Amino acid sequence: MSVIDVSWNGGEAYDVHVLAGHQSQKPIDQLVLRDSADPDPSQWRFQAQWQAGTTVTFFGEFAGAPGPAHGVTVDQNTGAVTVSAAPLPTPHLNNFLIRAEISDLVNGVFATKLHLRVHVHTSVVNAWLTPATLDVHVNANDQRFGVLAEFDDRTVGDLTRLPGIQWSSADPTRVAVDPATGKLSANVAGVTTPVSITATLPAAFGTWTPAAGVRTLAPWSTPRVATLVPGSPGVSVMADVPNILFIPDGFTAAHAQEGEFRKIVLKTVKFLRKDQRTSPWDLLKHSINFWMVWIESQEPGCTVLGEIVPVTSGGTLQGEPMPERKAPSAPGASPPPWTLEEMLNEVGLPIPADALVSLQPAAIAVQMLAKINDWTTLYGAKVTGRISLTNYTAWSLRADRRLLDERNTGLGIAVGGRPNAENPIRSAMSLMSGLRTSRAQLDDMLSALTDGKGNTIGATWVTGKDRSRVFALLGGTRGAGAESETLIASTVVSKLDPVKGTGLVDFDHVLLGPGVNGGRSMAVIPHPLPKTLSFGAVFTVAHETAHSQHLGDEYGATGRIASTTAVDDLNLQDELSAMAPTPFGGPAITLNGTRLKWLWPRIEKAGALAATPVANTSGGFDLSLRSGHAAVFNPGDEIQVRERPLTPGPRTSDVLVVQTVTKSKLVATPKAAPVTTSPVTFGKGSVVYKPKVRAGAPLMLVADLIRDWITFTGMPLNASGTSWTCGAGGRSVGVQPANNLPTTGLRTHHPKYTAWIVGLYEGGKDFQCGIYHPTGACMMRINVPYQQRPLPSVASWAYRFCPVCRYVLVDALDPSKHGANDAWFDTRYPV
Repeated sequence: MSVIDVSWNGGEAYDVHVLAGHQSQKPIDQLVLRDSADPDPSQWRFQAQWQAGTTVTFFGEFAGAPGPAHGVTVDQNTGAVTVSAAPLPTPHLNNFLIRAEISDLVNGVFATKLHLRVHVHTSVVNAWLTPATLDVHVNANDQRFGVLAEFDDRTVGDLTRLPGIQWSSADPTRVAVDPATGKLSANVAGVTTPVSITATLPAAFGTWTPAAGVRTLAPWSTPRVATLVPGSPGVSVMADVPNILFIPDGFTAAHAQEGEFRKIVLKTVKFLRKDQRTSPWDLLKHSINFWMVWIESQEPGCTVLGEIVPVTSGGTLQGEPMPERKAPSAPGASPPPWTLEEMLNEVGLPIPADALVSLQPAAIAVQMLAKINDWTTLYGAKVTGRISLTNYTAWSLRADRRLLDERNTGLGIAVGGRPNAENPIRSAMSLMSGLRTSRAQLDDMLSALTDGKGNTIGATWVTGKDRSRVFALLGGTRGAGAESETLIASTVVSKLDPVKGTGLVDFDHVLLGPGVNGGRSMAVIPHPLPKTLSFGAVFTVAHETAHSQHLGDEYGATGRIASTTAVDDLNLQDELSAMAPTPFGGPAITLNGTRLKWLWPRIEKAGALAATPVANTSGGFDLSLRSGHAAVFNPGDEIQVRERPLTPGPRTSDVLVVQTVTKSKLVATPKAAPVTTSPVTFGKGSVVYKPKVRAGAPLMLVADLIRDWITFTGMPLNASGTSWTCGAGGRSVGVQPANNLPTTGLRTHHPKYTAWIVGLYEGGKDFQCGIYHPTGACMMRINVPYQQRPLPSVASWAYRFCPVCRYVLVDALDPSKHGANDAWFDTRYPV
């Protein structure tokens, strides 16, 4: 048995706060390993005792580690951090990273490094629960308040997961609270006068006793009416068509926002149904039921969990997201200055005392030199020559960083995540908060949905085929969106504006105001709901909804995806599965075009089976298709039946020849005998299709010329030169031109941009290396142009779905639209 992976428990590498004279919790208790004996690769297991051959060592990333040094000692066996008694030395560590190195070199070569950020303070000067009032449904028993604190250095930290907090309720008969975990239980519905909940911090943190109130609501299982958007196929065909449900978060009845939510849904659906820029949604307009259901929030807007920096722009106080840390590359002989992100990794986060005393360059230079002296003491000689005036200025301008108070919204969906050095949730991601409504509780609401006529219809979103098609629209917050196993979410306020002629960007800031808890407490002020639906919001809906059909994100960030990571998305492929021994001599294993996941035939016409085909008495087969799907076929068409859902290398029947066509039935005979794969082995929902043929051979999504060229070069299309090494640089979301192309055989000016050629390009699942996607430009990679303007009208243009993603969507949602979808591909086909 050998270790094959290690992580922090649930990815929760949240920042740790330690006060002078005290010791932190032990990080080793939060490590979870997965070993070769684990039959389920997704199952993580706590290990009470590390197995023989496995070593775990903790390192403080500061000069003199593990200490004592600069007032800090790191226990190398457990990771616990001990801070010396006050007063702390000068200079001392305000915050620093500890690194856990785990290896198993006895049972199998394995090594990894995980990080955790530790903050050092002298005392707590204020503490509060957030939000100030929280609505809890009866039987929704896992919700909790957040706990924020202001420290003596004027930083604000999250203590929600601090061990030792004691919780109590002023009226446990109405609202109970678990004394150890803080989990709330509403026992009686309709409590409008808030019940006070108190958290008592551990003695080490000053025995603060912040309190907040809980109001109670009826159980989530109370029936609600789901409204069908006009133009949808209808309730009677719910079992046969996709059902996309829109729900709101951050819309309030007090602000008369129910009508606004419904208008936004109608505008979104209208755009998807009519506009070619989000195609193939327009082709599928009669094939999808769109629904909406109202959920009231008590406060408008959305919780923002990520750390922000307050700035004033145009007289308005705004919050800009705090950048994420980034480890610098190995230094060369003359290493360049660290970037801002690298400074955050190497010398820590600024605190309010690091704010610039003047914006004059000379004054900044003096302040920087003094700081470099401190950093050299704290972090060693690595600081020498790595600090530039520009990046030091950018670092200092973020000294006023804050955490914001949370909002009391219906679902508690949050943008970003609390500070987390190892697994940060990006500021543009919106996810269900672990402290608020869970998917299980949402399922209680979905289960009770009716169509307004007494018919319960919600099971399709709970245990049925539409579970992944629940879409939350978030009101009043910055541009954000994300898809997870529990929910798809997107903001609706994102406004697209030209920026320096480089393209279009969404609002990436929040509006700020004073918090209700005094001191450094700060609150989100909701953006106004848009009067006109923005392109950014609709494109986010189109992008995030596509995730529900097994389409993954095609953009990349630093690093290589682990070889053990499962890549199930139909538009992404891991490197190993795309490789084979080169057919051109030698032992090399290279990328091979015949191994591509999306080697699917282009389709001229198609339909879906309404039942399993039946052999008839004439030696042929009767194929019953869904209503209207048979009409596109003609006698003489050569067709095949293919299994569905779509998979790499799907099973297909022998070629059949259509003899007769009726409204919903084809009669076909085998083109050749004997029949190897009979159509009677394919079930209801399988696809009947006529491939697009040229010169007697089917055309594929990946042109034969491109497939063979990838095999010949052993490189992806975005590679340059005659040799290739994956460039695992910074975050990559832009267009990838196809540089690695054959010099002959391609159509002139078709496609217009080489990035449109279907083949193999680096990046996906937020990794740069070890994973590939089909084209260099797709809505699953980037919604709008960044640093590029390939078309003149940037105000109405965005990257569209690539041919592979369109193919997957059409095949999953309505195969009869394959022909209309393929007609568009002609202009982009390279041969």
